[in-house]
Order: sequence, then C-alpha cells, then structure tokens
Amino acid sequence: TEPHAMPRFPSHQSVAIAIAVLVVTALGACSGTGETREPGADRTRVTYRCSDRQIIRVLYDYTTPSAPVARVVVKGQTFEMRSVRSQPGSARYSTESGLRDGHGLQWWTRGSQATLSEMALGQSGSEPVRIASCVISR
Repeated sequence: TEPHAMPRFPSHQSVAIAIAVLVVTALGACSGTGETREPGADRTRVTYRCSDRQIIRVLYDYTTPSAPVARVVVKGQTFEMRSVRSQPGSARYSTESGLRDGHGLQWWTRGSQATLSEMALGQSGSEPVRIASCVISR
C-alpha cells in the first residue's frame, strides 16, 4: 500500500494574507467608517481627517485594475493621482500637479492611515515633505 500523503496546510504567510484581506473587507463593509462603496462600480469614496484639522476626500477608482487612480480633494482642489510602486500592504499615488508651482503631490495609505506629501519636481534625490498625516474619518 502507498503511504498516505501528509495534508498540505497553508504557510503562515498565506494565512496572514488571507486574514488581512478579510479584515480590510470587513472594515470596508462597516458603516460609519468614512468609506462609501459605489454600487456596481469598482470605486470607493473615503473621507480622512488630518492632524491639521483638514478634511481630505478621496475617490479610489479601480475600474482599470492595471492602472488604479485616486482622485484626492485637498483644499478645494481635485488632484488625479496615478498608482505608483509601494511597499507591500500599502498603496501610493502621485501626480506632478501640486498646491505650489514646481511641486507634485504624493498620497500614501496603509490601513486606515494616510500621508499627503509634497515633492519638488525636477530635483533628483529630493525626498517628499509631509504636509498632513490623516486617518479615516469615523
């Protein structure tokens, strides 16, 4: 007789990823989280409250999965930001448009937290400067 194969269990990393996906899905489904999913569309509206008392509203648009977009409303201006490479577990968007001439913006989220930063354009090696630290409005 053949020996029975040992059952294969998912790796700890696979389990952690599955749990993270479930938590994020559950948080998005909760009422009062500042998130609104548009019916029939791959879009989510999120309201953030920032450390400087500023309110930032974002429409995350995933209708083109290979090119997600975040439409970020800052101080009454809407900036369309394209997804750029980020660390695992976070999402980062940027645009060459900004609040000041010669500066672009970066929106970086991780869980319920987000950071808005400003970048000087055309200056290699310049680091983004944080403008606001934000959390999803509850």
